[in-house]
Amino acid sequence: MKTVIKSILLGLSLFVAFCALLFVSASAVEARPIKRDNNAITTVRHAAFAVSAGRVLNVNVEKPAGEALRVEFTNSEGRVMAEQFVSKQAGAYSMKFNIEQLPDGVYQVRIMGKEKVGEYSFTLKSPEQQPTRQLSIQ
Repeated sequence: MKTVIKSILLGLSLFVAFCALLFVSASAVEARPIKRDNNAITTVRHAAFAVSAGRVLNVNVEKPAGEALRVEFTNSEGRVMAEQFVSKQAGAYSMKFNIEQLPDGVYQVRIMGKEKVGEYSFTLKSPEQQPTRQLSIQ
């Protein structure tokens, strides 16, 4: 009989300790201040840069919600070589353009919404081949 009472008391004390732990944890969670994002995106931010030894052009765009964007890749004559669209949802987007097979020349990347947001111009130029000299001894 004593062992049954001891077992019940032990189980009851463990249950009370567990409930107290849950109560303390829940109140600690409620006491935390609400974090607000003070750096919320309010304008379109963008960057363009070459990677992989000039084989790929990355275009990164970070934008607020509500406005769809179009990213155009054009040649010097204004012909659209590639085009990608960014949805109206807020967030950061990354696009890659493979420029390895393009001929030498001047190209532009335009980021446009309701009006033009940004433009980058760059020149592709292949490295000059250096003639090799040979020496033959007779």
